[in-house]
Amino acid sequence: MATVLSFTHAQPGFPLIPVPNFIEQARACEYIATLLAESTEPMQHQALSHKLHACLAQLQPGLLDPIPECLVDSFTVDTLPANSSCFEPDCTDLCRYCMALSAVLGEHKAAGNAGNALRDLLCELTGYFVKEMMAPRWVTGAD
Repeated sequence: MATVLSFTHAQPGFPLIPVPNFIEQARACEYIATLLAESTEPMQHQALSHKLHACLAQLQPGLLDPIPECLVDSFTVDTLPANSSCFEPDCTDLCRYCMALSAVLGEHKAAGNAGNALRDLLCELTGYFVKEMMAPRWVTGAD
């Protein structure tokens, strides 16, 4: 996966900066979604929605790229997790869903209870997307 742009976690301004890999980019998306879900300010909702959309847009083009050799060890485990999800869209669909929700929220198209529900959904969906992106893919073995 190519180098993508992200934000710094230290301040609400979140300037986009280069990050080394998709793992950091995915974590950045999850962080912004959490801030969005916890925010109570309408202007901050819009700004964070735009930031999340931009961060997802930077991540999206490389979703189907092979995992770089230097990151293979972080996706290799001795045994696969026992839990598997029942919601099974592929990573490109998940990213597309998150981008659509962040775009709607960024345009103030949802207010009140609907806006709160969409922000919560976006946070949960982004968290799920990040977990799927970072899930182990190989089992340690002789081969």
